[in-house]
Amino acid sequence: MRKQHASSFAIILLLTGMTALAQHEGDLIVCVNGQGQLRLSPFGFDPSSDIVVLPDSAGLFLGFSSDEPGFDDLEVADEEADIYPFAAGHEIGLEVISLDPALLIWNPGLQRFDAGEIAPLGSTDVELHTHLIWHINTRSPSPYDPLRDVWRATVRLVDTAGGYAPSESFVLLFRANIECIIGDVDADGEVNNFDIDPFVAILTDPAAATAVQRCAADVNLDGYVNNFDIDSFVAALVGN
Repeated sequence: MRKQHASSFAIILLLTGMTALAQHEGDLIVCVNGQGQLRLSPFGFDPSSDIVVLPDSAGLFLGFSSDEPGFDDLEVADEEADIYPFAAGHEIGLEVISLDPALLIWNPGLQRFDAGEIAPLGSTDVELHTHLIWHINTRSPSPYDPLRDVWRATVRLVDTAGGYAPSESFVLLFRANIECIIGDVDADGEVNNFDIDPFVAILTDPAAATAVQRCAADVNLDGYVNNFDIDSFVAALVGN
């Protein structure tokens, strides 16, 4: 079951173009493996198990937004995990492969990055610590769909100065200020047989359900409650 990562958000920092300076345990820790390929440390924010919950925001970032998780560099090698700090002379960036509709990525200087573009994270000549801005945009005419409960950003780490090989692509998942237990459709704190009837009801008419119910019923995390969730729901039911 994925963890929900609740993010804090300081709109003043974003509007003035300043990054957060403190170290965060919840950052994505970027590093390199023994073969010279960029990767994420398994000891920071984990895209395979964590979901970012974006709080409500207004003004320029109308909708839901946060500057966490950020990106930090590894300080100490761990040979068993095959992770090593960066050598000097590299420029690390986040290449945006795809974004779900209405999901935007900005830097603190308010430059937006679309699919096919690279957001600079920093030079390895100094400590790399950067916070991009993750934004689910509800401002008209944004393609924001209130029935969607998960937004996905498919990205990878790249070295724009050359030398390090790009990382494998990974997916960051975002929610719009909603938290739930995946599969717990009746919200009793457990995934069990009592979730079957409400799951079927939401599957039949997602628009009639609450946002929290759709969140719980979207078991495969593709953004919508549909027939593709059935196998995942059964697996969650059996696993509990």
